[in-house]
Amino acid sequence: MVSLGQIYLSEENPGEAAEVFQEVLDRTSGNRMVYRLLIDALMRAGQTDRAEATLRESLELDPLFTRARIILSEMLGQQGRHEESVEVLSGAPEGAMRDPELQKRLALELHRAGDYQGALAAIDRVLAEEPSDYAALYLKAVILSMQGDTEDATLLARRLIALHPDSMDVVVLLAELLERQGLWQEADDELARIEKQLRVAREIQAADRVLTQRVVVLSRAEAWREVAETLEEHLPELEDTGQIDLIFLYAEAQARLQEMGKAMAVLSRFQADSPAGRAAIAKQAEILYRLDQEGEAARRIEDLIASDRFDDLVRAAEVYQRLERYDEAIPIHERALVLEPQSTQAMFWLGASYERSGRGTDAETVFQSLLDIYPN
Repeated sequence: MVSLGQIYLSEENPGEAAEVFQEVLDRTSGNRMVYRLLIDALMRAGQTDRAEATLRESLELDPLFTRARIILSEMLGQQGRHEESVEVLSGAPEGAMRDPELQKRLALELHRAGDYQGALAAIDRVLAEEPSDYAALYLKAVILSMQGDTEDATLLARRLIALHPDSMDVVVLLAELLERQGLWQEADDELARIEKQLRVAREIQAADRVLTQRVVVLSRAEAWREVAETLEEHLPELEDTGQIDLIFLYAEAQARLQEMGKAMAVLSRFQADSPAGRAAIAKQAEILYRLDQEGEAARRIEDLIASDRFDDLVRAAEVYQRLERYDEAIPIHERALVLEPQSTQAMFWLGASYERSGRGTDAETVFQSLLDIYPN
């Protein structure tokens, strides 16, 4: 019967497999292998409630079944039930609690549940047995960073990079920590190093993600010349792949450097009636406003508003939002909501504009309406 169930699984028929494995367990309760096969079949069949019940049943019969405990924890964590996940892991017998995989899982779920001290204690138990455990060290660095312990988090991140110099997640974490300390040039150097390695390895999408992180760091440091120089060599592929946010950031950098011709030229390359082209008009307006060219900026905003299309109205309102001109954003957001009353995007930004302009009661009304639509 177990072989039959495995055949059903291999033929992508998990529902039939689950029934076979369930019958085996009904006849011979407590077999760990069959429980694991049944849980796998149920999860593949999308029967998550039944899988959860089966996992709990297996743990009642066999509390030392650590793999089932970890799988149940993962399932609950994926559903956002982190406190329940912690209870499942913490309820393991003393012998199972020594399992480093269980302790790492417990640390992660405590972290997600907001118990950072408990998470750090669980991580330290893992590191006492295996001081170079990569996952534990990384999670500890993340938690220390979240707690504001930048110095210790930085030391850990450097240690991780020494162990795994090609780990993009750790490089990004280290860059964030360095930036927090005002060491933006050092942060950019680290990111540039990993970006180069990724491009040599032809991992273009990952390299582009690192490039994005680089220019975010540089722009927050207002290192506009470095932003422009970093992006300039990539403009052709950015245009080919439609990465308009980075193109807009390049235009912003050129404008900050008083290179208005370059800024407007790159924004003018988009087809005027395309979504990217309409977004480019909004970006032109924002740049012109920042340079006190109110007349030119207002003409572009009027171009967007005149279409009376929802997307164009939102783009126009967002320009005023980014400029912190909330009183001018409000009537445009209100017009957009008339066109699409259920738009959570427009509702949220209208509420934010009300709040920032001192209209607290109106903001509360809008946010309550938004929560009525989407309680979570």
